[in-house]
Amino acid sequence: MRFTLLILFVAGFLVPLTAYAFDLPKDQVELIAKKAHEILPGSKISDGSIIGDERAKNLKYPLIPYDDIQRTVIRGYISGFAAVCKLDWGERSFMPYMQGIRKAHRDWTDYQFAYVGTLHGLSMGNAEGSISEDKCTDDFKANLENN
Repeated sequence: MRFTLLILFVAGFLVPLTAYAFDLPKDQVELIAKKAHEILPGSKISDGSIIGDERAKNLKYPLIPYDDIQRTVIRGYISGFAAVCKLDWGERSFMPYMQGIRKAHRDWTDYQFAYVGTLHGLSMGNAEGSISEDKCTDDFKANLENN
């Protein structure tokens, strides 16, 4: 899956470029996805309760299809870059994404939606640690806002 963004992921380093596609290698997406599954017991479901170890042990990986995992990881990276650049990642990236996921997958469980949120947050944290604020040019920020 390709998304237009101002970066290209090359050998583990983020390189600012102009209007290139943003792809994460499948093995990296899967690594993030498995880590999100590991930390899922600490996540909340819609009623505000924590999933916990007992309930989580019945949740087999992967909880959602790979295409949704990949989209969520990339959305998390976009949100993370937006946060570094002081953009409203919550209202402009995360919330619309979650609304779209909920609408597209009305048959999913609370656990699957909690997994999406956890996956997004973990990906966002990875992105925030991968760039510095000096990468936040006007072009970079404009591209983030358009994704």
